[in-house]
Amino acid sequence: MTDSLAQLIERLEAAEGGSRELDAAVFKALDPHGFSLATRQEMVLMPKGATIGDAVRRVRAPAPYTQSLDAALALVEEKLPGAAIEMSIWQKSKDDLSATCWARLMLTHTGEDGKLWHHHSDGRSEAEASTLPLALIIALLKSIQHKEQSDDSSL
Repeated sequence: MTDSLAQLIERLEAAEGGSRELDAAVFKALDPHGFSLATRQEMVLMPKGATIGDAVRRVRAPAPYTQSLDAALALVEEKLPGAAIEMSIWQKSKDDLSATCWARLMLTHTGEDGKLWHHHSDGRSEAEASTLPLALIIALLKSIQHKEQSDDSSL
């Protein structure tokens, strides 16, 4: 999955904003069978003119991960429970009113006192993007990619 994650990260970094297509790509990368992500949305499709009692089709659709900060945060919590999150938006320059969005995820562990702690060995990932949801999803994918590579190297 790491190669496809790397390609998806590049695609997200180049994006000017979130989209349904990018949401679907994130959904497919993290839940290829469409059953495990709790943050998915379930929709009922009814043909035009259908009445109650007619056959309907239920489909699973991705939440707006790249368009909604709430959806991005929910996905981070689902995939990396307890991760510490930092986010920021800053203006590029005094003359350029466009903004750069930045996000950092820091993995945590439970200490002897039962509280969540972060240590540099736990890992962290950072990302910049055109919007906060994109930056957060990129940081999440980088964390997952790093975890997969760490798991592969320990074999």
